[in-house]
Amino acid sequence: MKKLVWTEAYMPFRFGPPHGLIGTEVEVGDPVSVGADVEVYVVPSPGGVTHIAEASSGAFVGTSLDQVKDDIKTGDPKLMKKQMREALELIPTVRVLSNDEFWSFFRTAEERARLQKDKKKEVIA
Repeated sequence: MKKLVWTEAYMPFRFGPPHGLIGTEVEVGDPVSVGADVEVYVVPSPGGVTHIAEASSGAFVGTSLDQVKDDIKTGDPKLMKKQMREALELIPTVRVLSNDEFWSFFRTAEERARLQKDKKKEVIA
């Protein structure tokens, strides 16, 4: 089954698109329950990074099932339901890209974050 998955795209000091909400359609398996009546899809990127998408909206909510389960356990149920409703309302504003465009841009953001983290480690060392 195909599902729209999406996230907020932002890269500082970058002019032009894509900024805002970007998404793409991906094949997903069965949803996984993470507690509090919340289900998610596990979405691997072509680069091997795992992303977790909330099932009703397709919004990315984390990068591991354990992290999302912990967030659910410690989160405010009313706030989470409110955020899920708001995410559903945002779907019409998502700029849908091809898989290649989406993952290319998203991978670039991931790589930049990883490089910045590695540079900070070098400075500390």
